[in-house]
Amino acid sequence: MKYLTILSLVFLVSCENKMSYGQGWPEAKQAKQLAVMIQAVDNANQNTPVAVDIVYTLNEDLAKKLGSMSAREYYRERDQIIRDYVNEVMIHSWELPPGHSIKEEVNNLHPDTKKAYLFADYDIPGTHRAHLPLFQGLMVLLGKTDFKVQPIN
Repeated sequence: MKYLTILSLVFLVSCENKMSYGQGWPEAKQAKQLAVMIQAVDNANQNTPVAVDIVYTLNEDLAKKLGSMSAREYYRERDQIIRDYVNEVMIHSWELPPGHSIKEEVNNLHPDTKKAYLFADYDIPGTHRAHLPLFQGLMVLLGKTDFKVQPIN
């Protein structure tokens, strides 16, 4: 039982870790920084962790492509997007179990960013994508079957 408890704690801590992609993202003298808060309700995603990606892009074509994708399509193509747009995309990723929340600063947001989207990988069918306001902090509530985004100052 003690072993199972330790394993559960390791899993929960690892699920809240943030990953960032976009090592080729150009540095900017006037880079922006904003706060992101994400909260998963107790019964989010049928009581399973929800993967969340916030995707920023400098490329108009990629922005259009992202704007037409469901979360399922996005997660299936994410690795290829990273390879194809290495200098034009920045992705911040988290995975939150139900009942958990995070607050983080997103740094180095390029002032020429064209679009931003949030994708949430729910097990329930749906688009699970939102177009985000640029250069504003965000509060994301991961609900039982979908999410809500609210800009914050």
